[in-house]
Amino acid sequence: MVKINRPVGQDAGPTGNQRADVIAVQKLLNACIRTITPLRLLKEDGKIGPMTINAISTFQQRVVRLARPDGRVDPGGKTLDHLNRTAGPAGASTGAGGAFAPRAKTFKQRLDALIADIRSTHKMTMRIDPGRTVEWQQKHHVAHMFLYNKYKSHKPANVESGKRTIAWSHLSDPKVRWERVDWKDFLRTKANEVPVLEGTKWKAGHEPEEAATRTNAKAIQKAGGIGSGGAAMVSSGLKPCGEPCKCSAGRSKHLDSKAADLNTTDLATLGTKLKAAKAGSIDDYLKKFGLHRPLLHHPKSPESWHVEALPDAKL
Repeated sequence: MVKINRPVGQDAGPTGNQRADVIAVQKLLNACIRTITPLRLLKEDGKIGPMTINAISTFQQRVVRLARPDGRVDPGGKTLDHLNRTAGPAGASTGAGGAFAPRAKTFKQRLDALIADIRSTHKMTMRIDPGRTVEWQQKHHVAHMFLYNKYKSHKPANVESGKRTIAWSHLSDPKVRWERVDWKDFLRTKANEVPVLEGTKWKAGHEPEEAATRTNAKAIQKAGGIGSGGAAMVSSGLKPCGEPCKCSAGRSKHLDSKAADLNTTDLATLGTKLKAAKAGSIDDYLKKFGLHRPLLHHPKSPESWHVEALPDAKL
């Protein structure tokens, strides 16, 4: 149960609108945002302003059913009581008004709530792009680290001279034992065929060729639906990363149910629907469910489709 010490909102008096009280009310209103759409999520900054007052008045009109909303939340008053009951205990669970409050929820619970709301509110299906297995992840990670390596602070164990990518001499070394990736799917000869291994050496005339292998690696990325034309970053499938990369990048959050990729076509459709309904941006909508797009503005490999859970402290 959220409590405030002084009135918050319109005509709160000289001792009202204390920063901590305003933040508490803003958090409650955000937890109840579905009851006051198409209003947008409030910035939880402790500053009273027209957006917060309007949200209070709208909540009073729609949920509290006040004949004359006054835009003010009083300690122990009816509006505060309805905010708490609608948001749930301390705004941390689903309340009587049906609003989803993401605090203390797992990533999967948040994602499931988002998808369910998209279906019920916007009458569409949000697909989650599939295909994330350890093998899939590691194959595309190796391809990325051989072709691009857009990681700022991670490099493979064997680096190409003057670059940050996997050294061709190591990738094509017949003695290297690849982990969870089949080199036969990866390496190619000059004739674009699978190299032939005889013991610990390549058969003469059937050795891997760098240019052909690069072409094949790019095809692997595009076929796998890797973003940015196949050049987007792909995390390791192993922890720690294995041969032929063995970099220090962490295992993909997708494999630990801590991240997901939303279908880009469905995302575009959702954005159009939100705009038509004047319901804010995609990121405003995601925040209602405790989700965000941490790679949206990545300088080297932006990903508009990648979602993760927001830390509770930022909700």
